[in-house]
Amino acid sequence: VTVTSSFRTADSGKLEMDTDDVLFEVRGDAEFDGAPSTTLTNGTLKVKGNLRTDAECGVTKFRASGSHKTILSGVSQQILDLGCQIEDAVQRPSGVSASAMVLDDPNFDFAILEVENALDIEGSGLIEADSILIRNVVTGSAAVLLKGGLGDLAPLDGEPAWRVDDTYVTGNGALPGLIRTNLIVQGTRTLAGIEIDGDLRVESG
Repeated sequence: VTVTSSFRTADSGKLEMDTDDVLFEVRGDAEFDGAPSTTLTNGTLKVKGNLRTDAECGVTKFRASGSHKTILSGVSQQILDLGCQIEDAVQRPSGVSASAMVLDDPNFDFAILEVENALDIEGSGLIEADSILIRNVVTGSAAVLLKGGLGDLAPLDGEPAWRVDDTYVTGNGALPGLIRTNLIVQGTRTLAGIEIDGDLRVESG
């Protein structure tokens, strides 16, 4: 299926993708505002515009699993809009950044996420992913929970490509040699040959 303009779920509408080798391409923006789209287990969703949700913090309208792949394939910088600011949902303790207050449920839960150009993440909610592959700069104030690896991230002109506020890691997936983020380790993992331009915190091990 190819949509030459925009795609949006609304009210009780949702997207289901559960068949191998299926491509659903949106050449404009894709917005998930309807019922939670949780049957995203196979196939590829390719979005050339921006990807958005209007969900409140901690409400997952997009939850992929299995071999499902999301590709952000714009020719210029794209926006991943989480649709919320954590300040809207909870009162922050003094001195604690919004992005450090990770909620139980992410606004977007990807299985495999590929980013072909630059990406700016708007909002201070949570993104979760089994693995992420990027080929350009990713910036934003969000928190990212990474269950697998973060790949293909050579420094750009000596600067790190991964530049989000907080990155939570739960597994032993590969990390690039240079990252600009606060890195929070949940569990036990080996860190070697990594330069972290930010704070490192180990929460359990």
